[in-house]
Amino acid sequence: MDKDRSSVGIAGRRTVCIFVVLAVVVAGLCISNRALGQNRDSVPGSRAVEATGKNEATPSEGQPESSWTLERARSVYTNAQPLHKNYFRTGLETAAFLAIAAGYYYGTLEDRRWYEYTIPKGSFEARFETGDAYRLDNNDWDSNVGHIAAGTGYYLLARTNDLSLTESFLVAAGASTFWELFGELRDEFSINDAIMTPIGGFAIGEPMFQLGEFFQHSAPSIPNRALGFLFGPSAAIHRWLDNTTPKAPENVDKYCLTTDAWHRFRVFAGGGGSYSPDADEFRSEAQMGFDFEVITAEKFGKPGEASINYLDGVYNELAFQAALDGSTLVDLRFFSKTAFLGHYEQCISMDEQSQTLRGSSLFVGLGSAFEYYNHSFIGMRREDRQAICDLVGPTLIADFYRCGLHVRATAELYPSFSMVTPTAGTLYDETHNISGVKSVYRFESYYYALGATVGGRVEMEYGPFGLDGRVRYHYFDSIDGLDRYEDSRVTDDIEFQDQRLGLQLTLFYALPIENFKLGLSAEKIYRWSDIDTMAWSGDETRFFGNVVFEF
Repeated sequence: MDKDRSSVGIAGRRTVCIFVVLAVVVAGLCISNRALGQNRDSVPGSRAVEATGKNEATPSEGQPESSWTLERARSVYTNAQPLHKNYFRTGLETAAFLAIAAGYYYGTLEDRRWYEYTIPKGSFEARFETGDAYRLDNNDWDSNVGHIAAGTGYYLLARTNDLSLTESFLVAAGASTFWELFGELRDEFSINDAIMTPIGGFAIGEPMFQLGEFFQHSAPSIPNRALGFLFGPSAAIHRWLDNTTPKAPENVDKYCLTTDAWHRFRVFAGGGGSYSPDADEFRSEAQMGFDFEVITAEKFGKPGEASINYLDGVYNELAFQAALDGSTLVDLRFFSKTAFLGHYEQCISMDEQSQTLRGSSLFVGLGSAFEYYNHSFIGMRREDRQAICDLVGPTLIADFYRCGLHVRATAELYPSFSMVTPTAGTLYDETHNISGVKSVYRFESYYYALGATVGGRVEMEYGPFGLDGRVRYHYFDSIDGLDRYEDSRVTDDIEFQDQRLGLQLTLFYALPIENFKLGLSAEKIYRWSDIDTMAWSGDETRFFGNVVFEF
């Protein structure tokens, strides 16, 4: 059942093209913003702030704040409009979304082997009486990843109608459950879709929403309007309909971006390669990607004291990277993360003599993440793929400032629900009869897993130098007994277990060209895979040099 790499890589190459275009567009728009920002009079109603590496303090600088809030992260913007929750429009838009999905589903699904039930009566009995309809589906990989994109759409429709984080998640979960119960009446109730659609949609949707808010609350330049629409299209449309587009912010930086919230945007490209000790082979690669971060905690990175409880996504990151060997995609990663529902504490002052920050800040709360990982190990025919929904788990983020040194430490732990392609699969398929194993593996070469994710990150910045160290460990254990054909065709429900450990260290150096840095990174990937009684393990070392545009 092994698939040719060129055939399964088509979707990946299309994805990489989309994200490369996105990175180029973002960089171009920000350079255009910079050109506009050179002339302060070109930004009506805004005051440009000289770039000093620190955001300008708020008027309440130095005064501690303490409160509990549901929407405080959005209120960090001084030009934010009052919230008006529109439940009615949310319902209409979600219903329209579902209607379009139903039209596509029933208009294109011609292969009747995907229909579990021939008449609705059997479907209703299995859903509401016997419970037999609740199964893990065996759809193709891209279709199931597409459900996560649908969940992102559900979430953003609600969030940009001014619903809270919790309400928006409930809308996404409700729409997904409604679709599984009543939209696909001839199919099983897909447990994996009911989990990954709202969780993945939330983990991607909240960072997208916060990025869209950041650009839409920045100066009303054409680049910012374009970036605001790119990350928050439904918010831009709703504001246009309601005539509630934010006015120009009081303070902007040289890129016409608001200084009310902290941000760090990186776009990078370069080259390097991977080395496999098992194959004793080196592969040269070109690499490109971006890493966008927005932090909406009040006064973060500015002098002042704060003690605030948040429900909103306060720390948000959206990252993408790809590597190609010639025209062949060999590595593709998409990562989205939000930290929410926690307490933020800060005590930071400005050293009058050195004009540098000193003090610390701490966020303790919950987080959720989504990771799409697709890597081709040297010498392996089958790609190593995982779509990982990190559910909800504890997150700790600490920042320390002293004498021009900035250190940030992050630790996180999540339970996870994932789709996994086992690296031992090729070897197992060649030596075993797989006719009685899980149908999703037999047809599509992946399995569903419960597991855990442990992550940590330490960053340091001092003068022109920067250091970024990351560790991320994943454990996957197959879900047994819930296959679509568990009672008929699965006669050998073997167990799958996989693990992945990633270690990465990057050194940054600020180049003489403003806003450009040189990034030198080393990465180690360890991979373990067990199928029944067969085991496989391997590792790869990767080195890259990148030119980084940071703004």
